[in-house]
Amino acid sequence: MDTDHFCFDCSRYCGDAHLLPFREVSRAFKAVDIAALIGSVEKSCTVTDATIEMTEGPERNCSNWFLLVKDGRETVGWLSMDDLVLMSDDIVKDPPVPIIPISVDEVVPASMPLLDLLPVFERHYVVLALTGNEITHVISFQDFDKLPGHICLFSLFAELELEMTTKLYEVVRSGQDPLQWLPEARLTKAHDLYALKHPREDPKAVRREDLVPCTNLIDKITMITKDKSMAAGLDCGAPGSAKKLLKTVEGIRNAVAHGTSLFETIRSPEQLNNLVAQVEQMISTLSKPTPV
Repeated sequence: MDTDHFCFDCSRYCGDAHLLPFREVSRAFKAVDIAALIGSVEKSCTVTDATIEMTEGPERNCSNWFLLVKDGRETVGWLSMDDLVLMSDDIVKDPPVPIIPISVDEVVPASMPLLDLLPVFERHYVVLALTGNEITHVISFQDFDKLPGHICLFSLFAELELEMTTKLYEVVRSGQDPLQWLPEARLTKAHDLYALKHPREDPKAVRREDLVPCTNLIDKITMITKDKSMAAGLDCGAPGSAKKLLKTVEGIRNAVAHGTSLFETIRSPEQLNNLVAQVEQMISTLSKPTPV
């Protein structure tokens, strides 16, 4: 048996690496990993004092846009810089800070997996994180653009590519040849990569299935979407939806891999949540055994 292509623990094809728990990696990142500590002021605090407190927040590693409002040890509400700006014109009276009530569905556990936050962000662009019985952090949808959010998505996409590789390997082993859809230049690159990884092997003896893990994501997308049977099985509703989704995944994966903003492609929590849901559905579909 070619040990480059199987994991002895699960007897499953896995390219030339051990089968990695990409899904577990994506689920390992928690809400607190992208959150900011949130400071607090007493409810009797004035707008001016609260503004100063918020401005100095970063010096204590706290948010510079949100504060909790407390009555002694009890949290009675919260506020944002936007709320203070609305009252800043009344500088002569310098009134007490506004108190915005906190609703139950605005609070999430600090240990909530990042991907589970996405449906919450569809309802609330900003949420509060609970550590034990205390609200300790604040999280906005924009925080998903931090490194933990990028790694979380990259890991999910890696799981998808692994399933694509496994499916293509099965298809090739069944006698079909999805590599026929690749342009000659792309196929040559796959051969070149295989030669680098296996310098002692005869290039003429390379099997087609051995080339599958030597293809890039864009090649796998080409092979899957050009195959009418595979593409139809992955389409969610409209024909061609699988190709559109995979192209979006490729673009976002490349963006986060190069450190550019996620929001150059994603515009809203709804859009990101829908993308993740479709990717997870595609992973589930690809992981099903190919009918004999």
